[in-house]
Formats: sequence, C-alpha cells, structure tokens
Amino acid sequence: MIDFDGLANKPILATFGEAVLYRPSQALPFTLQGVLDRHASRVAFDQGGTPTSVLAPQLYVRLADFPAGVAPAPKDEVEARGDIFQVVDLQPDGLGAVLLILGNRQDRPYG
Repeated sequence: MIDFDGLANKPILATFGEAVLYRPSQALPFTLQGVLDRHASRVAFDQGGTPTSVLAPQLYVRLADFPAGVAPAPKDEVEARGDIFQVVDLQPDGLGAVLLILGNRQDRPYG
C-alpha cells in the first residue's frame, strides 16, 4: 500500500503550510501546519433552493498532526493570520488529510 499521507500530504504542508492555532472545543489548543484558502468558492442554496456561489474559507490539515485522542470537529476554532474562524464542516479525503470548511465565530457558515 502506498503511504499517500507521508509521500504527499506531509510534503505539501511542509512546503505550502503555515502555522495555525487550533482550539478544540474539548481539549487544549495546539499549533499545527495547515494550508489556508480564504477565498475558496462553494455552492450554497438560499431558502428557495436557488444555488449561489459564496466564499467559504477552508483549511487543509493532516489528521496525524492532531494530538492523540483529539480529532477535528464542528465548532472548534482556528486562529490563522490574525483571524479566528469556526469549523463548520469537515471533508476527510480518506488518505490522511481533512479539509475544514470555516466560518466566522458567530455560527454563520460563510462570512
């Protein structure tokens, strides 16, 4: 089996990542490497069901960089580049990394 996490995820974060402070809701804060995209475009639906393109910041991280017993979860917080975001969704890639969809701390998913 190919170690995709070691061969791809780890070097990607070493090259393009930046230190971010991760604040789990159920554990002590810690620092890890992540790739922040503040201007990712996503599709959202209004109350009438009409699709709309919106900006939703996202953070790419390795699950192996989380302390033992700690996993990313909605409502955790991330501090990056002087801003604080709240995790509103998680999209694991199945290969050792997860894309955290971020919002602001007032529980609005895109802001």
